[in-house]
Amino acid sequence: MTIDRLWASERVRYSRYRNSGTKPGSILKNQIPVRTDNKDIKQPGYLEADTVAHCRGSMSGNFVWSITYTDMVTGWTTQRAVWNKGYERIRKQTQDVERSLPLSLFGF
Repeated sequence: MTIDRLWASERVRYSRYRNSGTKPGSILKNQIPVRTDNKDIKQPGYLEADTVAHCRGSMSGNFVWSITYTDMVTGWTTQRAVWNKGYERIRKQTQDVERSLPLSLFGF
Protein backbone atom coordinates (compact mmCIF):
# COMPACT_ATOMS: atom_id res chain seq x y z
CA MET A 1 0.00 0.00 0.00
CA THR A 2 1.37 3.42 -0.91
CA ILE A 3 1.68 6.36 1.49
CA ASP A 4 -0.80 8.32 -0.65
CA ARG A 5 -3.42 5.64 -0.16
CA LEU A 6 -2.75 5.50 3.59
CA TRP A 7 -3.13 9.27 3.97
CA ALA A 8 -6.08 9.73 1.57
CA SER A 9 -8.76 9.91 4.25
CA GLU A 10 -6.72 12.34 6.37
CA ARG A 11 -6.01 14.55 3.35
CA VAL A 12 -9.72 14.84 2.62
CA ARG A 13 -10.48 15.45 6.29
CA TYR A 14 -7.99 18.32 6.64
CA SER A 15 -8.00 19.78 3.12
CA ARG A 16 -10.13 22.76 4.11
CA TYR A 17 -7.61 23.69 6.81
CA ARG A 18 -4.68 24.20 4.47
CA ASN A 19 -2.73 27.31 5.30
CA SER A 20 -1.97 30.19 3.01
CA GLY A 21 -0.04 33.30 3.89
CA THR A 22 -1.20 35.10 0.77
CA LYS A 23 -4.40 37.02 0.97
CA PRO A 24 -6.06 38.31 -2.19
CA GLY A 25 -6.27 42.06 -2.44
CA SER A 26 -7.21 44.59 -5.06
CA ILE A 27 -5.18 47.61 -3.94
CA LEU A 28 -1.89 46.57 -5.55
CA LYS A 29 -3.45 44.44 -8.29
CA ASN A 30 -4.77 47.59 -9.92
CA GLN A 31 -1.43 49.40 -9.66
CA ILE A 32 1.08 46.71 -10.65
CA PRO A 33 0.92 45.11 -14.10
CA VAL A 34 1.15 41.33 -13.90
CA ARG A 35 3.06 39.36 -16.50
CA THR A 36 1.85 35.90 -17.41
CA ASP A 37 4.55 35.20 -20.00
CA ASN A 38 8.27 35.87 -19.67
CA LYS A 39 9.50 34.51 -23.00
CA ASP A 40 10.68 37.96 -24.08
CA ILE A 41 13.13 38.24 -21.14
CA LYS A 42 16.53 37.35 -22.57
CA GLN A 43 18.98 39.11 -20.24
CA PRO A 44 19.77 38.63 -16.57
CA GLY A 45 18.45 41.21 -14.12
CA TYR A 46 14.76 40.31 -13.87
CA LEU A 47 13.95 38.82 -10.48
CA GLU A 48 10.98 37.02 -9.09
CA ALA A 49 10.43 36.30 -5.41
CA ASP A 50 8.47 33.82 -3.36
CA THR A 51 7.82 33.50 0.36
CA VAL A 52 7.37 30.43 2.55
CA ALA A 53 5.92 30.47 6.07
CA HIS A 54 7.73 28.44 8.71
CA CYS A 55 4.71 28.26 10.99
CA ARG A 56 4.47 24.60 12.02
CA GLY A 57 0.97 24.29 10.61
CA SER A 58 -0.68 27.37 12.13
CA MET A 59 -0.80 30.82 10.56
CA SER A 60 -1.60 32.45 13.91
CA GLY A 61 1.07 34.14 15.98
CA ASN A 62 4.59 35.13 15.02
CA PHE A 63 6.97 33.06 12.94
CA VAL A 64 9.73 33.30 10.35
CA TRP A 65 9.16 33.65 6.61
CA SER A 66 11.86 32.77 4.11
CA ILE A 67 12.07 34.75 0.87
CA THR A 68 13.72 33.28 -2.22
CA TYR A 69 14.77 35.70 -4.96
CA THR A 70 15.50 34.13 -8.36
CA ASP A 71 16.89 35.65 -11.55
CA MET A 72 14.56 34.45 -14.30
CA VAL A 73 17.27 33.98 -16.94
CA THR A 74 20.26 32.59 -15.06
CA GLY A 75 18.44 30.82 -12.24
CA TRP A 76 20.71 32.56 -9.71
CA THR A 77 19.03 32.56 -6.30
CA THR A 78 19.52 34.09 -2.90
CA GLN A 79 17.47 33.71 0.25
CA ARG A 80 16.56 35.96 3.14
CA ALA A 81 14.50 35.45 6.28
CA VAL A 82 12.15 37.83 8.06
CA TRP A 83 10.26 37.72 11.33
CA ASN A 84 6.65 38.12 10.21
CA LYS A 85 5.77 39.37 6.75
CA GLY A 86 5.36 43.11 7.25
CA TYR A 87 6.10 45.60 4.49
CA GLU A 88 9.13 47.19 6.17
CA ARG A 89 10.89 43.88 6.80
CA ILE A 90 10.28 42.59 3.28
CA ARG A 91 11.35 45.94 1.78
CA LYS A 92 14.56 45.98 3.83
CA GLN A 93 15.53 42.46 2.73
CA THR A 94 14.66 43.21 -0.90
CA GLN A 95 16.83 46.33 -0.84
CA ASP A 96 19.66 44.29 0.69
CA VAL A 97 19.35 41.74 -2.13
CA GLU A 98 19.36 44.53 -4.72
CA ARG A 99 22.60 45.97 -3.26
CA SER A 100 24.28 42.56 -3.23
CA LEU A 101 23.30 41.49 -6.76
CA PRO A 102 26.17 40.56 -9.07
CA LEU A 103 24.17 42.16 -11.92
CA SER A 104 21.93 45.15 -12.63
CA LEU A 105 18.28 44.89 -11.68
CA PHE A 106 15.88 45.68 -14.54
CA GLY A 107 12.60 44.25 -13.26
CA PHE A 108 11.03 42.55 -10.32
